[in-house]
Amino acid sequence: MQNIHVTQGEELNQDILDEAFKEADLLFDEKNGGFKGAPKFPTPHKLLFLLRYWKRTGNAKALAIVEKTLKAMRSGGIFDHIEVGFHRYSTDSVWLLPHFEKNAL
Repeated sequence: MQNIHVTQGEELNQDILDEAFKEADLLFDEKNGGFKGAPKFPTPHKLLFLLRYWKRTGNAKALAIVEKTLKAMRSGGIFDHIEVGFHRYSTDSVWLLPHFEKNAL
């Protein structure tokens, strides 16, 4: 996997954006949504990039990644149905088991 490196002041051109999309696509978990491995974190910065990339390029795969991820997060255990929000992350790769914070007494 190639590192994307942009120096300060360098303009983000289409080649750099395409490379960033390729990186996201390689890491995408096709089965469970999100990005490979566990724990799984909701990564709004990645999803926002993919939405903007889709809007700019019309690349349907970018939109599909976002939709699959959001649906998996919503139907998984990290969604709080009572307070309507998300736990910080899932400890497994299928969005089922949320991480619970514990405070020491």
